[in-house]
Amino acid sequence: MKSYLIIISIVIFLLNPTKTFSTAQAPDYLIYNGDTLAIFSNPLETYFQQHLNIKNPFYELPLLSTGCWRGYIAYWELRNDSLFLKDIYRDEIKFDITQVITDRDTNNGVFADWVNQDIPHPYGNLVYYIHDAYQSIYEFEKVFHLEAGILKSTIIYDNSKSRRSKYILNSNLLTKYIEDNIDYSKLPKIEKPIRVIVNITGSDNNGKINEADIPRKRNDIFDEEAIRIIKSIPKWDVIYKRGQRYQQAWLIPVIFKPQEK
Repeated sequence: MKSYLIIISIVIFLLNPTKTFSTAQAPDYLIYNGDTLAIFSNPLETYFQQHLNIKNPFYELPLLSTGCWRGYIAYWELRNDSLFLKDIYRDEIKFDITQVITDRDTNNGVFADWVNQDIPHPYGNLVYYIHDAYQSIYEFEKVFHLEAGILKSTIIYDNSKSRRSKYILNSNLLTKYIEDNIDYSKLPKIEKPIRVIVNITGSDNNGKINEADIPRKRNDIFDEEAIRIIKSIPKWDVIYKRGQRYQQAWLIPVIFKPQEK
């Protein structure tokens, strides 16, 4: 069981196409129409990237938590479709914003004219947790698209058709399914266990696994049996992100054991 969990964790870490933080991150917050929304974006980081002559004061301070690598939590506000940096907190204490923004007036919030990006607000139930930055998926996503700090559009994405597989949620079930479905009558006798790693790369909208391969081939007979078993697993994950099917690759070990003669 432990080997399944380790391999699955490694796959999430290695195959994630975005910047890897190796741990989930605390969000910034956006005040919008009277509500305070958690956002999976850090627009202040863009400010420092665009203003290389301005020092980021948080880089020189001790790291408070691996769950907040940037060292602060920023509060933003949309006023009349314009984005403003309202407050910055470090360890729940308000940080002097004038130590961060040094090139413009900060009396009534800072107009974030440097922001040209999508700012996502996930909400609803957690669909799929990924222990990396802002990769976790929720039932719905409201995405604010800004250009030069001005709100240009708001889109809501529906991920509620997502379904989790019991074989991913419970590794004991996955182990048992694989062990129970190996057809040893088709296989030659072995004296030592053989481990075949199967890479799952795709499933259809019903959760049927339709794409899988062997990254490191061992033996054609055992490789083919491993692929057959993995493709036979019923109701694999069906995950949606930004309203579209999201395919998470998985590496699953199939272990063939010596059988009594």
